[in-house]
Amino acid sequence: MQPRELENSHDAVLWLREELEDVRQHRLDKLVSSGRLPAQFDFAETLRSLNAVDGNFLVESDEPSRRIDFVSERGAVYSGLDRMLVSQKANLTGIPPRFTLVDIGYTYQDLGETAPASVVAYFHAVRLCNMLTNLADYSTHGGLCLHFIVRPDARFKVTLDYGVEDLRVLQELDAFTDEYIENDFHRAEKYAIARDALADLASGLGELTIKQLVLGFSNYVRNVRASYSLLLSKFTAASVAKEISKQNLDDSLRLNKSFSDIQNQLLALPAALLVAGASISYEAPFKSVSVLIGISIFVALMWMLIANQKNSVNAIGREIALREADLASQPDAVSVPHREAFRELHARVEHQLDVLIFVRVAVITVFLSVAYMAVDGITSGAIASAVRVFSRAIQSLLLPGGL
Repeated sequence: MQPRELENSHDAVLWLREELEDVRQHRLDKLVSSGRLPAQFDFAETLRSLNAVDGNFLVESDEPSRRIDFVSERGAVYSGLDRMLVSQKANLTGIPPRFTLVDIGYTYQDLGETAPASVVAYFHAVRLCNMLTNLADYSTHGGLCLHFIVRPDARFKVTLDYGVEDLRVLQELDAFTDEYIENDFHRAEKYAIARDALADLASGLGELTIKQLVLGFSNYVRNVRASYSLLLSKFTAASVAKEISKQNLDDSLRLNKSFSDIQNQLLALPAALLVAGASISYEAPFKSVSVLIGISIFVALMWMLIANQKNSVNAIGREIALREADLASQPDAVSVPHREAFRELHARVEHQLDVLIFVRVAVITVFLSVAYMAVDGITSGAIASAVRVFSRAIQSLLLPGGL
């Protein structure tokens, strides 16, 4: 007689534990079990069937004594959950397709079946590790150390090594991962919030363990949900309208300020012209030169001030365009009512730029007027005389018969 058909190492080890007689721990190796094959089984055929199964669970056999030595853990049959977590590090982050825990008489084959609370806690720990792996930036030590760089000031790692004493049933885990990790809606925003919440937990520590995460999981979930609720509140039509109105008001005030910053200097333009004109003297050419140098410095400073204000207005215009583009990406029901306000802001930007052009023309006019008076003073009225002669010549050409 030979064993029934054995599909995998797990079935093979269970068959050995059930059918062998006097199964006991090997005297030299605690992980090895040893038993005697009953007489009704053909020894050679039995070994042939067992060797045909992958898993390398067989250690040694002796036909005369019908003894077979095997390692149960190589077939995912463990004395308890503690040995399952220690013997294979892969079990920390992945559930074996099938496994058996001898101490509680439980065999796992399908997630849909009812499991003891300790096993459910293990399932939750594995799913928590998988969730963290998805959120991490990179991993080391065979995937058992996850590294997070959330912000320049928030760098930490999570170690995925844990024991039975660290396990807890996480009632909120399944719903949380379904909503915030596996759901495609706002995926990037949810990931960012989940990572920020982890950074808050790791603040001042630099390293988190599964035990710490399990104990603080309820608080973690509450913080993520609160942050996400705040994010969603920003997408309501009322909040969008309020934010747009506030930013539009700020832009209007900034545009007004860009012109008010040079108002006092603009008021000085007529005064500068009057003072310069009164200071010109045909008898004091050096005084006229001083006036010309002074007005040149004044005009140069005014020119730089106007250029700076133009750059400020252009920057405000670009910000308005960016906000308008962002609003255009929103649904029409949200964006359409606010488009007119942006058109008005763009018109104000253009008007402000036109005003600055006018100011530049005024500055140039003042400079040319003062320069004319100063040069005329330096030349003792020669420029004015030349202009009068030129004007009369033009008048004679245009009106040869006189008035």
